[in-house]
Amino acid sequence: SSNYLELLGLRVAYHIRLSKIYSPIVILSDVDSYILNKINPMSNIVFTKGIFITQNTKDAFKKIKTKNLLPLAENDYKKEFLNKIKIVSSKDISGRHDIANKWSIYRWGHFLCVNTENIKINRAEIENMLYFKYLKEVYKNIDMQTEKQIHTLKNNTKGNVLLIDDEWSKGWSDIIAKIFDGHKGIGFQTFEYDFKDKSNFQLIMQVKYKELKQQIQNSDVLILDLRLIEQDHNKDIEIDSYSGVKILEKIYEINAGIQVIMLTATSKSTILEKLYEKKILGYIKKEHPEDRSISTVENINKFIKLIYKGIKRKSLKEIFNIKSEIINLLNIKLTENVKDQDCEIFKKFDIPKKHYMKFAMKLHRESLYVFEVLDSFLENRFIYSMLSIVSSFEAINSIFIEEKRYDRDKFWDGSNVEKTTLNDKLEELYKRFHGKGTLDIKDIIKKRNDYLHSNIQTVHIEPKDILKLFKAELKMLQVIKDS
Repeated sequence: SSNYLELLGLRVAYHIRLSKIYSPIVILSDVDSYILNKINPMSNIVFTKGIFITQNTKDAFKKIKTKNLLPLAENDYKKEFLNKIKIVSSKDISGRHDIANKWSIYRWGHFLCVNTENIKINRAEIENMLYFKYLKEVYKNIDMQTEKQIHTLKNNTKGNVLLIDDEWSKGWSDIIAKIFDGHKGIGFQTFEYDFKDKSNFQLIMQVKYKELKQQIQNSDVLILDLRLIEQDHNKDIEIDSYSGVKILEKIYEINAGIQVIMLTATSKSTILEKLYEKKILGYIKKEHPEDRSISTVENINKFIKLIYKGIKRKSLKEIFNIKSEIINLLNIKLTENVKDQDCEIFKKFDIPKKHYMKFAMKLHRESLYVFEVLDSFLENRFIYSMLSIVSSFEAINSIFIEEKRYDRDKFWDGSNVEKTTLNDKLEELYKRFHGKGTLDIKDIIKKRNDYLHSNIQTVHIEPKDILKLFKAELKMLQVIKDS
């Protein structure tokens, strides 16, 4: 080096020790150890066992050759060397994000036994860097205390997962593919795009949006990196300007039922809190080596747990689509005055507008509520959504059927309603509109009645029940429109 104060000999000494070579090391120096320590913090190696310092002169060199220099004892390696030094990242590593990526890929690849070409390249790159050599030794002791095992996904887990990360080709795609290896029910894809050196996010979206949209539509769970382009690393950038957040907004425009797990190297709690405000399923921190509070095994297990949780919620995609179709069918706005609107699917029947519009508004509100409550983590969300959909069916009945206390109920056209129960009335109404087959919701309406009227508080409702019921509502509205 042309820079005398770089003291590269000290770095060589660290490389020797971290390679588990215990031979005595003599540092030739023009100044003593205390002056060296003031010049460069890395000089603390000279205060560890097995390291000796002498003047950089022929006489001093001859003298030290006559001494019996003892090596570092192998069992003193941790106590007398590793615990007394500290190496910080050098300037040749671009930043916190880059360190976290390289280190996380290395750690996850190690624990998951991934040995692809991309992982080998990352491993070879960092294992030769002094900072990472040091980290490897430090974490070896931490890992020895880790007793937790890496979890696996349940065999019956079925769904499609998409990864969007600018470091996908550096190892992340291989790592996540390894997690899903052997699970035939998981379809895993990566958005294979090189985000590096791309500054105009809008231009990226114009060029690649069609391809990206198709992959998003095919996914149930999406793993999304928070910062994909270089501008995301500017200190003053607002969270809404991050490229990952912009893509998150695009995802929710396509289908707000898609479950998103955010990958991030940030340690700022304010950013992480705001991500939850944007309704992500959860986040995984790319481990920065200086944050020793994160266990790699626990982090991998958290990731697997989030994937499983996301796939369990995949019915939300279909719920969102049904909700959108119902709202499009009704084609009304809650913000405008009812008197200034009309609902085409009910307008053609001989029913007063004032009567059917209040129920059309109810159908609109309830369909929004169904998705909102299911998209939450409320304990009784399936019960609440069941009650809401059945309430929508009652609203449809109320538009077309006049209930009479002592006489037979009448359809809007004056004909008699032969049945008495909610389900039977719905089926009879459905047939009058020439619906094919049946609505087939008798069992779910029974569950609703059991919950409301029989003091049964443990009615078991599953996502498939809600899907079936919500599809039946859409089916009813479609036959009404087409009749």
